Amino acid sequence: DFKRFDVVVLDRINSLSSGMVNYLKDFVNSGGALVVLPQIGDFNDLNNLLLALGLNPYTRVDTMATRLWNIDLHSQLYEGAVLEYNQNDLMPVIHKYLNRKIDYSYERPLLIAKNGSPLLTVASIGEGRVYVFAFPMDKAITDFVDNPLFVVTFVNIALQTDGQGKMYYIIGQDKWIETRPVEAELFKLTDGNITFMPLFRYVGGKIRIDISKINLKAGNYDIIDNRDSLVAVASINYSRQESDLDFFKPGSINKIFNQRDIKNVQVVENVLNDITPVISKDIQAQSLWKIFVVLAILFLILEVLFNRLIN
Repeated sequence: DFKRFDVVVLDRINSLSSGMVNYLKDFVNSGGALVVLPQIGDFNDLNNLLLALGLNPYTRVDTMATRLWNIDLHSQLYEGAVLEYNQNDLMPVIHKYLNRKIDYSYERPLLIAKNGSPLLTVASIGEGRVYVFAFPMDKAITDFVDNPLFVVTFVNIALQTDGQGKMYYIIGQDKWIETRPVEAELFKLTDGNITFMPLFRYVGGKIRIDISKINLKAGNYDIIDNRDSLVAVASINYSRQESDLDFFKPGSINKIFNQRDIKNVQVVENVLNDITPVISKDIQAQSLWKIFVVLAILFLILEVLFNRLIN
């Protein structure tokens, strides 16, 4: 039945057979998301699963209460979902949790305690992901379940592992559209006006439809199989990175000039307040050529007059 689901949550499971461990391993390698919520005090079978997945096991129970302190806002799970947060007493408290050593080469901490311990990590394994919590969702142990971050975390885990693929694709960046496996001889990609017959292949229990060689325009596209049945809908758009403007501060600009030994440049701060005199000064400087032209004509007339007087 695992093939029917995108996400499997192990909620305080005390017993896992070797057969179940192998099923879960295949599920992750095929593109599924596995969420591990441990039981405090009994984690031997979960350790067997972590080791089978190539992850470090839980080591011991820490009963020194701590507080969630850092959220990785640059991670795929929280980017755009959590814009900012304050490190204060309103952050969730965890009274007991399990310690693990993580290998940063393939596992990334998403939630970190005030004492530096990882509370939630994610690892990419095969075509799927494994999310490992250091504590269970037990109100006697943590108030995380009453925090809005609980909803954000689990909803985004589900959205990012949705068998229908990503919510949108970027033209020129994404090479394929990923969707659920469907038995079909061909697929059509259409926006209602134009239809493409893209290449496709099965990867990790899913279908990848190649869009790298198709001249697509921004819009919503239906993915239809050879029986004219709707398989999925994909939204395709252009990158918006060029609209994400970032600017140097005056201090940073001066630092760059100093490092490159550029001395004939001046940074004018608060230019919006000083723009009128700056423009006026530039206009006055540019109008000097008219004065020189008038003086040249006057000197020419004087020279003619002197020549006539002398003769």
